Amino acid sequence: MNLRQLRIFVEVCKHKSFTAASKALYMTQPAISHVIHDLENEVGTALFERTPKNIILTSAGSLLMEKAKHLLAVFDDLEKEIAKFDELSPLRIGSCITVAHLFLIDLIDSMKKEFPDIMLPVTIASASAILEKLENNEIDIAFIEGAFPQEKFNSIPLSSYQIIPVCAPAYIASASITIEELISKPLLLREKGSAIRDVFDSTLLLHNIEIQPLWTSVNSNVLMKAAMQGMGIALLPENIIAEKVKQGALKKLIVKDLELRNVNYLIFNKYKQLTKPMQSLILKAEALCGNN
Repeated sequence: MNLRQLRIFVEVCKHKSFTAASKALYMTQPAISHVIHDLENEVGTALFERTPKNIILTSAGSLLMEKAKHLLAVFDDLEKEIAKFDELSPLRIGSCITVAHLFLIDLIDSMKKEFPDIMLPVTIASASAILEKLENNEIDIAFIEGAFPQEKFNSIPLSSYQIIPVCAPAYIASASITIEELISKPLLLREKGSAIRDVFDSTLLLHNIEIQPLWTSVNSNVLMKAAMQGMGIALLPENIIAEKVKQGALKKLIVKDLELRNVNYLIFNKYKQLTKPMQSLILKAEALCGNN
């Protein structure tokens, strides 16, 4: 005896007809009859008296109907309680700094509107630190940029962005320079282990170039302000510097044979069972990013 059998049995009792129950359950009438037949075999007695015109519950059938309705109600309540537990359990989010700047606040705000009671602890760190926390199950879901061990995690690409060299408008006369000219200037770079720094270092490695940046920071806004003050050239995501470029506070540089681009991903452990809030967060993140 199982819950499926009991649900079908109660539906037959409700409609007092195998045919009507089959329509309500979107099953065939023979399938309904087969389930009831198996149920009667399991309990060892007839549950219905069959007449040419209708079916009538036997005494055993009446007893089973009352007990089944109670059991199904208890089980339905349990399912609701478990679903509510998912909505009350903390959903631990990790994000690299760049992705947090892009849309994380809007995402958290949207989640709180749908799940007002849920706790959403957030950790913002470098991509490498976030990956380590995800692997150690210290967070449930992560937003990172750049490369990661794809064999360990499920991933959803969300968007991509270009990394642009920028400087103060008067810092360099020409907006078009070579890689050699770029690295000859003081560089204002993100820290090692960040995806922005990794993609730049990897590109330089292909050219057998090593660098010693003037500044290293975990904060893109600090680097942007330093570049605006004429302290050197910063390499930053296009979305972060776009407004300052538009205002004339920064100048974009075009570097010959240098194109830097990163992809933003949502990732989680392959063994992770997705709760309703996690599923919602994934859909919201995809909608916010537009899968660009």
